[in-house]
Amino acid sequence: MRVRGKLKGREITLDKETGIPSEVEIEVEISFPKEEVEVFGIWKDRDDIKRSIDWVRELREKEWQR
Repeated sequence: MRVRGKLKGREITLDKETGIPSEVEIEVEISFPKEEVEVFGIWKDRDDIKRSIDWVRELREKEWQR
């Protein structure tokens, strides 16, 4: 069964009735609508973190020298 819904904190509200009469254990896979996925690209224009491995290495070195 596949049903759309909204997640708010730890509560999921489904868009339609499932017909399940009692409480059941389920497995949930969360995916985001395509128009909201762009949020994950907010760092794409940052030149200082283009090569993330080098950026993290440099950041750690600075913190370890404190």
